[in-house]
Parts: sequence; structure tokens; C-alpha cells
Amino acid sequence: RATALAGKFNPQDLSMYLWAFATLQGHGLASRPPTRARQAISKRLVTVMTSSKYVKEVKAQGVANCLWSYSKLLWYPPKEAFEGLLDGLKRHSGKMDAQHISSALWALGRILKFNIASQSSPPSLPAPSSSSSSSSSSSSSS
Repeated sequence: RATALAGKFNPQDLSMYLWAFATLQGHGLASRPPTRARQAISKRLVTVMTSSKYVKEVKAQGVANCLWSYSKLLWYPPKEAFEGLLDGLKRHSGKMDAQHISSALWALGRILKFNIASQSSPPSLPAPSSSSSSSSSSSSSS
């Protein structure tokens, strides 16, 4: 059923599907979804995370939930979707609460450390900007 509906999922639908499935699997109530369903969901996530039509609809919680779900399910998101999720983190960083930040960071650490089910290398995370490091050093000297 998810395979048939995946092409119609909006950002919130994707986030809720991935979260629910990861939660059910984590409690032993669901088995690994069929490859076709995984491919359909991943393909739709690429569309949603790279399309200007949907990018504005992606919320901070959705980004955190997608990352958490992929890491919990031991799936590696397609490179384009992963990059879109990273962009979403940057875009929403000032709006995320502690739970979203901690979930996203835990998931990123797990995805990057284990390179979960990756067919390709994950994109590298952006380096901290020099302005943030110089402002922290100047504030510590005062």
C-alpha cells in the first residue's frame, strides 16, 4: 500500500510514515519493508527534499524524524535526500527545540559512523564557519 501511495506523500506524510515504521520495527511489531516500498519512499523523499514546491513545507520536526527514522531502520537515505535533509537542518536550526536537535544529531552520528546500507559515500557535513570560531574565542578572552 505504501508503494502505491508514496508518490502522493507530502513532507509530513513521509515523516510520519518513516517515524511510524521505525517505531514499530523498533518494538518488534513490523518486519523490514519490501524493497519496492523502501525504493518508493526514498524516491519520494528525494523529490520532496529537492523540489522548491515542497522544500518550504518541510518542518523542523519532519527533518529530525526522517533522519532518526533512517538511522533507526538502518537505511541510508539517497544522497540527494540526505543533502536535502542537511539543508533542512540548516534552514530550521534556529527553530528547532532540544528534542529535534538531539534526535537529528544522534541520527547524523549514526548515519555517518556506520554509513548505513550506503550505495555511495555520505556527503560530508559542512565545516564550522570561521566567524563562529572567532566569535567564540573573542568572547572567551573578555
